Amino acid sequence: MDEITPLSSDPVPDLQRSVQRKLGRCMLQLQQYERLLKVMVVDSELSGPPERLQAIRDEKVACAHKKTLGTLVGMLTESTLKLSEPSAESKETEADNGEQSWVSFRYHREVSEE
Repeated sequence: MDEITPLSSDPVPDLQRSVQRKLGRCMLQLQQYERLLKVMVVDSELSGPPERLQAIRDEKVACAHKKTLGTLVGMLTESTLKLSEPSAESKETEADNGEQSWVSFRYHREVSEE
């Protein structure tokens, strides 16, 4: 006669699955934050000759692709998030003899010190 073994009443496997599920959700959320930061950092500023804009953007995408979440946050706070009023200064690039076209786009978010 085969004995029927009772189901284990050990809560550890259930708790372990719960922790794994929650950790998985956290990891997915962090990956979404990382993707969003990469887009924000790459698209916050773009400048160059019109015929090279796509290549310049592609280079920025490739560079951001290699960055960690912490590095991306640093890049975002340095380039996109500004305290107080936006400054009146703008980056101007002189073209050779004034004959080369140059396109520049930049956005930033103004945040309070709090």
